[in-house]
Amino acid sequence: MTRVLGLGGDAWSAPEHTLVAYWAALAAGADGLAVSVRGTSDRQLICAPGSESTFASSDYQQLDAGAGFKSQALDADARIVSEASAYPWRQAGSRAGLRHLALDDLLRNFGRRTFLLLRLPEGPTGSLLDDVLRDVLRSLTAFGLLSRVWLEVPLALAPRLRELGSQVSWIARLSAPIAELAEAASLGARAVSWSWDATQGPASIREAARHELEVWLSPSPGALGLARSAVEALCNQPLVAGVMTGAVLPTLEALAPRGVVFRDSLERSVFDPDHWSAGLSHLNGETRLYQEPTGFRISIASGESYSGGALVTRFGVPGDFDAEVEFRVKSPQQATTFELAAIGIDPPYTGALHEKPEARDVNLTFDVHGAPPYASSERDEDDGFRFGWNNSSNLTRILEDWSHASANMYNRYGRDVGSGRPHAEWTQGRLRLVRSGQVFASYYTDATTVDWVCSGAGPVSAMPSEVFLRMGAKHWHKQQVPPANEVIFRNFLLRQA
Repeated sequence: MTRVLGLGGDAWSAPEHTLVAYWAALAAGADGLAVSVRGTSDRQLICAPGSESTFASSDYQQLDAGAGFKSQALDADARIVSEASAYPWRQAGSRAGLRHLALDDLLRNFGRRTFLLLRLPEGPTGSLLDDVLRDVLRSLTAFGLLSRVWLEVPLALAPRLRELGSQVSWIARLSAPIAELAEAASLGARAVSWSWDATQGPASIREAARHELEVWLSPSPGALGLARSAVEALCNQPLVAGVMTGAVLPTLEALAPRGVVFRDSLERSVFDPDHWSAGLSHLNGETRLYQEPTGFRISIASGESYSGGALVTRFGVPGDFDAEVEFRVKSPQQATTFELAAIGIDPPYTGALHEKPEARDVNLTFDVHGAPPYASSERDEDDGFRFGWNNSSNLTRILEDWSHASANMYNRYGRDVGSGRPHAEWTQGRLRLVRSGQVFASYYTDATTVDWVCSGAGPVSAMPSEVFLRMGAKHWHKQQVPPANEVIFRNFLLRQA
């Protein structure tokens, strides 16, 4: 089985070589991470795109040849590699800019979590590259990872690597594969890598097999990943051990597509109790739920109370999944939010939607951010989209005089991405939530995007292997009377391998 490594993370949907891109790659199902390591002028090791990448930030300030970058200039610039006109991760207002990770931070977070391939830079061999190599080996030794993490080095640096790091596994990066394969084999390389070129690729792969070398492929310069035709033709054959791609989710969709296991337009006049439970988070008259031909509608009137409701799957979803739903929101404002979430608690049965809220019991499985543990893809007020999670259990004292804060005391929220301000009378888009093991990633599309944008990612270790999926909305008191709002969910889709 060909390994798929996130090249700089999942740079298709998040800023490359950032923590969120690395987590997004693992949430998408990557087998590991391919990370470019650069030395800075102040002798720091930073995980950041190098000269072989055309997606480097315009904020980088390169010094004289080979001297690396100033670490203080290594802001990730909040770009994503996409055709979208907007840069949803860009620093704005109170949103902090993203920074590239120091190598030690990468090793601490991922060194024992997944397969790591550290890519050392190209350049004239000499003291600067030698310093980078020595420092990388020193860090791997300090973390006890010298025999676990792999290195990818330019062929010219391979002799020096053999002198310094006899225990490390390494890949020789080639620029002219057929001409350099014999030398790589003579130096003791276990594997070789090169940028894919369809004109010489198949012949080079066959020649590498003749030298008993594994082949790892990376995208050609300027490309985010291999073409779909190349992925389908080359992967899952013995000659290709791994593929590095900055487009992890699309690559895996081509290589190992997930099947649609459940689909519901939610556009009907009668509520479906076989697949869904629906209910309120609080017992007041401010929220009403409606099943209509236009979708499942949550209508919240202006009022003084914390109020909301949700629709939750009655069936559990075991293992990894990819879920998405279309939304329409009437009035995204402060003190309002909605989400697509995975929760660890199955919902109570409700056989119908009652017109009067007081005719139905409330339950925190129907509360946005309620019933932890959870992981959510959400629209945060009018501030943007974000990833939310809670690693605790449900500690709320339902039968006593409790505050809502007691239910959410361990909630965590990621940084806002994009804009949540209305683009029209009704704002439309899609929310998406993807799981791989304990790692989740959230995505969205709206009028400002042409493709999925990652709005956050990370591990939720308390989440059970089987979850239930929730689509909910709410408002709360926040220095003003909570405004009226309506959210409609429709076209729900669930995919699994």
